Amino acid sequence: MGEITQTVTDPGTAPQRTDPANFDSRADSFLSAIESWGTDLSTYASQANSLRSDVNGYKSDAETAETNAETAQTAAESAQAAATATANATTYAGGTTYAAGDVVLDPGDSYKAYISQQSSNTGNTPNTDDGTWWEIISGFEDAPADGEHYVRKDEGWVQIPKMQQPTNASPADSASGIGETPTLSGDSFTVMFGSDTHASSDWEVYSDVGLNTLVWSSYDDASNLESIDVPAGNLSVSTTYYWIHRKTGTTYGDSAWSTATSFDTAAEFSVYPAGFDDHSSVDGLDEDDLDYDSDTDTGFYGEVATANLVTGANLDGDAGLSSGTAYNSTAPWLKFYVGPNADCNRNNGVAYVLFVASKPYRYNLSWNNIYDAGCVYGVDGNGPYNSGSNTNQLTTVTYGGYNFKVRLLTGADDEPFVDDDNDMGDNSEWNDLMYRVHETDVVEGTSYADDAGVQVGDNWGDGYTDGDLVIASGDGRYCWCQETKSGDTSRRVRRGGAGVAGFATATSSVTHTAGGWRPCLELVQP
Repeated sequence: MGEITQTVTDPGTAPQRTDPANFDSRADSFLSAIESWGTDLSTYASQANSLRSDVNGYKSDAETAETNAETAQTAAESAQAAATATANATTYAGGTTYAAGDVVLDPGDSYKAYISQQSSNTGNTPNTDDGTWWEIISGFEDAPADGEHYVRKDEGWVQIPKMQQPTNASPADSASGIGETPTLSGDSFTVMFGSDTHASSDWEVYSDVGLNTLVWSSYDDASNLESIDVPAGNLSVSTTYYWIHRKTGTTYGDSAWSTATSFDTAAEFSVYPAGFDDHSSVDGLDEDDLDYDSDTDTGFYGEVATANLVTGANLDGDAGLSSGTAYNSTAPWLKFYVGPNADCNRNNGVAYVLFVASKPYRYNLSWNNIYDAGCVYGVDGNGPYNSGSNTNQLTTVTYGGYNFKVRLLTGADDEPFVDDDNDMGDNSEWNDLMYRVHETDVVEGTSYADDAGVQVGDNWGDGYTDGDLVIASGDGRYCWCQETKSGDTSRRVRRGGAGVAGFATATSSVTHTAGGWRPCLELVQP
């Protein structure tokens, strides 16, 4: 680089006419100094301009060097990343299917995989290394429709199987008046550009739109693939909830979560499970009429006239039971609700409506007679005990468009029950339902309460008398029930003969005017 060597001498102070001594010679000397000074300045400026040109050139070189250094650093980082990826690569034996993200490579060919972004304008591609190369793209202009689901092999496009994001179907978004146990439903399991087996689903319910406060969830659920019931006890009244779900395939794994949708719960929850039918369209008694006890999960609707269900005589004929003597044919039915958590529910925790004849419809018949007509257990099979020969116990009848199972009440705490004179009727339908519609509160000290068990819960209404229900006296007062006595399987339970808490057994074949058939009809849910 050049330098400045020229010096500049000060010409001094110009002579003044106020000092006339030797003025001419001093003026000539000053003019000569001025001329030399101008020459020195010109040389100095030329050298300065040359130095500035050199400095600008070095600055340009420095900027170029900096750019080259940054490019080299980027290349080095890319090389390091490539080396790391190579070091982490796995070698597979032939005959295997390989998965890299959404891309499935079939065996039989050698592949080199590159990840790049291809510009539709410049068309740049990765180094192919003279091998077959795959390029993974995501929605660029040169891709086919749904480009994010394609890969490019050589010059062609290949579709990639991918789990489709599911959609919430029901409840509808922003639905209102939803009950405590809603059914959440999604759309069908779908794989884009392929197929898979639906292995499980994940479900989540939140109380905030940001999906931060989880209220209830079910994960890896292989039983509820496309719909699920939210269990009771998780949702509150008058609350907005947000829910999402996703589906899992055996091969392609989890889908994305669905877009959240919301629903508003009702101001008051129904005691009924989702989709429950109470027969009110025929008999007129609905949930508003139900005297419900949440502690026992049972309730009483009231009386149903035979005109809205069936007379005893018609039921006898429809069920095929002709043994004994028919009477009380038009006595009304008592309508009860038995919830999934009721102690007397032996229906695998499924809620049901039960119609019980308020009076016996037949008397002077044996338990065996009822069994042989298929009207004891209400199950598709022979039941735990028989009359000496097997008979299928699923007898159904249809009235008003509804189907009913014809069976007897449960009257003991177990099947078979142990005759130990100690609360033998606990958790039976007789104790949990019939006790509570009778005018007597069955408490400690009530006749036969020690043997049969006491009442749980208050009476429903003013209660029926013994005469209203044909209890303690009258033909058919000993009503046959389902259970058999442990240790003597020839004997069956009979209830009501000595009072509402009365508990007795008799040989299954015995007939007597005191033995009665008090049928119950269990409503079959649609």
